[in-house]
Amino acid sequence: VIVYGENFPETRGLHCRFGASGSVPASWISQYEIRCLAPSNHPGKVQVYVTINGMDYVEESLTLEYRPAKTIVSIHPESGPVDGGTTVTVSGTGFQDGQTPKTLIPFCKFGAIEVMADVLNNSMLTCRTPAAFNLEASTVPISLALRFLHSKRKIHYEAHEQLYFQYEVRPIVE
Repeated sequence: VIVYGENFPETRGLHCRFGASGSVPASWISQYEIRCLAPSNHPGKVQVYVTINGMDYVEESLTLEYRPAKTIVSIHPESGPVDGGTTVTVSGTGFQDGQTPKTLIPFCKFGAIEVMADVLNNSMLTCRTPAAFNLEASTVPISLALRFLHSKRKIHYEAHEQLYFQYEVRPIVE
């Protein structure tokens, strides 16, 4: 979570507290901006408080809304040709929850290569595989993220377990 304000000092006592949970260290970015890693929580709203000494919190707070986790459960098919073009169906949750801003675009990532995804409904989307980047690494991890089209900021989906896509050389029939 990025917190904007004024007069943030670069000190070890700089922390954020999310609701009634314990505090987490803040990363100082500038006197106007800090970053705090939000702890996991159940869906709902919590107040975010800032302290510069680890004990005394400022009176002003921000509201953070926790939403149900976006997850990836499975992909099908799990393999395709090295030249790409396979339509992979990704099953999960939270793909179209009505709370995600329309400016965030879903991307599938095959190894190091991102491709845009096509959301079918809240639990299913499709991606076309890119050509294999490295023929030596025929099995690549697949992940999913939402991001603004021209930005590096992302919201990552959680996978119950790491999913992989297997690139295969097309057979030759003579």
